[in-house]
Amino acid sequence: MAQNSHLIQRKNWFENHPQYLAIQAHGYDKDNPFTSRSAMLVYLELCESKHWFGVEIHFSDKLKRVYLSGKPRKKAEKEIIVPLSVNTSLTVEEIQNIVTEIQQCLRDTPEYSSRNLGVTLGICDSDSSIVYYKVYNGLMEPGPPNADDYDQDKDIFEVVTEKK
Repeated sequence: MAQNSHLIQRKNWFENHPQYLAIQAHGYDKDNPFTSRSAMLVYLELCESKHWFGVEIHFSDKLKRVYLSGKPRKKAEKEIIVPLSVNTSLTVEEIQNIVTEIQQCLRDTPEYSSRNLGVTLGICDSDSSIVYYKVYNGLMEPGPPNADDYDQDKDIFEVVTEKK
């Protein structure tokens, strides 16, 4: 049995994954024990479920957080994702600090310097489900509304649902 100890068993593959070990090596779990798990879950979902291209793990010692970058499509621009646990409490100021710090880290990178870089928060629940929220530093103009949702009689936009 000792000679097979180097094999990764089904029950411990997650904890022995090289990316998980790299994330844990930075020691960010001291402040929040779910940091490494959340980062790894988002990483795996982007790579394996959403099939993103060039997903990379980055570390911010100032924020004591892990963030990820990658492309949702091959020719798309890179996006930034900050994994968080559902147990993480953030104020508006803390969210702004996250966006600002990541922008400063990436300001010399040609891919990011010419645009208002938003950050996507990947919020992980204990059941491994992940919800994504896009946040920006400052205000962003919303996209145009869908003309099909406009009700002229009420002069408002409504969510249109189909009856089956």
